[in-house]
Amino acid sequence: MNKPTLPGFLFSLLMLSTSASATQYNVWYESNGVRTGMTQTPDEQPVMISIAFPGHAQSNIMISYSANEKCTNSANTFSLPVDHTTFEVDYRCTLIDEKSSVQHFTITNAKAVAYLYGRLQAGFTVVLQRSIKVYVANFTYPKQGSSPDF
Repeated sequence: MNKPTLPGFLFSLLMLSTSASATQYNVWYESNGVRTGMTQTPDEQPVMISIAFPGHAQSNIMISYSANEKCTNSANTFSLPVDHTTFEVDYRCTLIDEKSSVQHFTITNAKAVAYLYGRLQAGFTVVLQRSIKVYVANFTYPKQGSSPDF
């Protein structure tokens, strides 16, 4: 799958997950080397996190979430605060309507991916954007599959 379609795919999966009546947050799933989990922003918007092939040179993390704001950052890169550090990430924003968007952050630096994956593997909660908490729950023993059964 090429990069331009990945945000669209994740957005579709995010919307499918949020439309289900029993959205499962803080549960990790794994399928074909990709670990996926969902959490929430402080204002209860869903956040989808996908970690692909940790430990490999081409590993990456994709973070997508709904925001009650327009796409204001026109740059393709963004400084994403993670815990007590900041990572330069690829940034894309998809406008939903006049007042909302879906924001996509992709971490492609293998060292940054290893850092985040290692923190979660060790049992630490990771904080994104200074307010989004990524819990470890079943991170070391994820359920099989790419999402909850709806």
